[in-house]
Amino acid sequence: MFVKAFPKLSVVSAKDNQLVVKIENVSDSDITITDYAAVSADTGSTTLNGQSVGNSHPIPVGKQVTLAKGQSTELKMNITAA
Repeated sequence: MFVKAFPKLSVVSAKDNQLVVKIENVSDSDITITDYAAVSADTGSTTLNGQSVGNSHPIPVGKQVTLAKGQSTELKMNITAA
């Protein structure tokens, strides 16, 4: 069964051309982060949960992150243009 869940996103840091976003699961079901989108980012330097996810779309299965209720992780990316 597929359940659509929406994580809570919050900006942790936005300085020195780096954006850090906290992704928190506030739903009752587990969520798995399988992909991301960034318009003006150096995707080669993008990390999820401390792992490089580079230019991979979708994120390779071994690097996808599953969050149970109340768990969180961070997505970090270097911004290349305004």
